[in-house]
Amino acid sequence: MFDIPVLFIIFNRLSTTKQVFEQIRNAKPKYLFIAADGPRKNKKGEAEKCDEVRNFVLESIDWDCEVKTLFRTENLGCKTAVSGAIKWYFSQVDMGIVLEDDCLPSASFFGYCKTLLIAHKDDPSIGMISGHNYFGKTNVGKVDYSLITTCGVWGWASWKRVLKNYDENYSTLTDHKREEVKTICINKKTESNLIKNAFLAATNEINTWDYQFCEYLIVNGMYTIMPSINLIRNIGFISDSTHTGTAPYWYKDASYNYTKELRINHNKPDRDLSKRIELFHLPRKKGLKKTCKRFLKRHVQRIIKRLDQSKINRIRYIDGRIGERKRYEYYAKKLRSIGKNVKIDTGVFMYGMEYISINDNTHIDKNCIIIGAPSDLDLSQRIIKRHENDTDLIEKGEVYIGKDCHISQNTMIYGYEGVYIGNNCVMSAGAKIYSLTSMPSNPFNESQVISIVPYSGDSPTLLGKVVLGENVWLGIDTVVSPGVTIGKNSFVRSNSFVMKSFTENSYIAGDPAEFKRNRFKVEVLK
Repeated sequence: MFDIPVLFIIFNRLSTTKQVFEQIRNAKPKYLFIAADGPRKNKKGEAEKCDEVRNFVLESIDWDCEVKTLFRTENLGCKTAVSGAIKWYFSQVDMGIVLEDDCLPSASFFGYCKTLLIAHKDDPSIGMISGHNYFGKTNVGKVDYSLITTCGVWGWASWKRVLKNYDENYSTLTDHKREEVKTICINKKTESNLIKNAFLAATNEINTWDYQFCEYLIVNGMYTIMPSINLIRNIGFISDSTHTGTAPYWYKDASYNYTKELRINHNKPDRDLSKRIELFHLPRKKGLKKTCKRFLKRHVQRIIKRLDQSKINRIRYIDGRIGERKRYEYYAKKLRSIGKNVKIDTGVFMYGMEYISINDNTHIDKNCIIIGAPSDLDLSQRIIKRHENDTDLIEKGEVYIGKDCHISQNTMIYGYEGVYIGNNCVMSAGAKIYSLTSMPSNPFNESQVISIVPYSGDSPTLLGKVVLGENVWLGIDTVVSPGVTIGKNSFVRSNSFVMKSFTENSYIAGDPAEFKRNRFKVEVLK
């Protein structure tokens, strides 16, 4: 049980809410606070969406926890509703985590926040613990976290001592002073964009809460802790978002290390990042010279990508030893790793190659498809169900193929969630391994009619790592679904559909597949 309170701020987006709530459910906080603004009267159908989101969260709490809610009947807007929810929350807790419905945390985010909340609870120089790293990763291995003067509100934690004096309206300023500062910030191009937006938000010209909070931390000399790797992914850059319809340029370049663990040992924090981040967020000047440079850079990148694609298209179908050698040389540069004496036949297609590892003496036959998980894979619109497979053999999205394996022609390996194939394994012709697949019905609402034609991108999706132990043989046209582990020395008969895990030395057959007998006599294995 996770004993740090969590505030979950929701509104009207069920798809993103489900993904964030799944991570909260995995953490199982002992105290869960839920806040929601009311529906906007001028938005048709929003009241029903808000009710659907609220009901989903309340009905999905399946662990023992204390729940408190702040569900508003009228819409107060982002500024008042969110700041009000945060004040309501911190009036009841001494420290806690805040997650909005579009800030998807990694599993290690919760432990990272807990450790630092306890360590810095009496440190007046620290005002916020952010889970977001603007650069994706910074000084990894040298420090666990950095101290910055710019806050990060995409998944964060703080203390009552910090929030007790937070004022989203700057009500302590006189009207004359507020107008004076606002005029200076708007007219002086050299003024900080953050300060300008904070005053615009305080005077209700921007309907938000976070600029004022960031400015509040800066004015009071409080640092924000930023992790050395990014622990939060913003999944809210979609068309129906209130403020984040499109991703900013700096976010598109930031890597997302969702599966990485951050082990806090309180190394000396990096205090030199603040200036770099402030410069990083200064508005870009739209001069002709810079515009031309950006255009040329994008153009060159497109040309390089097309040339690379043209190269692999040419060598993909070259027969004989020359083709094998050229493909090996190409993939040696592109794959995460490739062993000795690996043979890749004609027509093989690989995608997300930086996630794929192939070991010694493995042979991949004609027309196979192997897909690793690209970092920009977007599941934000989908209903997600997971078949958990607690293996540490692979990370999310990795495809690992062991030594002395034979991947026969026309096989498919979809490694979006992760696929591990042990040594001496065989995938017969047409066999398929899926770590991600669409589902015919909504696991959370069985009465809902599902259609993916025309494909909408929001079909229910099953996820789970797949593991084949050593010396596993998949027969012709077998299918292995997400979350399955097949123990070593097992055999799956042709045309079987494997939907659950099996222990070692199993002879498996059927649709759905079931255990039939031992593959080998026990004496043989001994």
